[in-house]
Amino acid sequence: MALYLLSLVFFLTDIGARLALRTQSWRAVELTLLTGLLLAWLLYPHLSGWAVPLMPVGQGMLLYAVLVGLQLGLMDAALRTSLERWWTQRQPVRQTRRRHD
Repeated sequence: MALYLLSLVFFLTDIGARLALRTQSWRAVELTLLTGLLLAWLLYPHLSGWAVPLMPVGQGMLLYAVLVGLQLGLMDAALRTSLERWWTQRQPVRQTRRRHD
């Protein structure tokens, strides 16, 4: 159940945040990335061995899954949006160079 909840929150957060970030400035992307990093810092305070976080049990696991899905969705949306903007800004430079050659 927790895995389904994590996946649902991830996809909804990712899609919603990407749609919201498309019309916003770079500052909005930076704030979203900072929020995702802050959530990661709060969610994984004690990493053991191969970076496996200590997992809660019972109902705490459902809340943990929601928070992890939110964190992953925010990070994915911010990274994809910033990479997409970087790529589209770089494309006109490439096309201009080809025309001059």
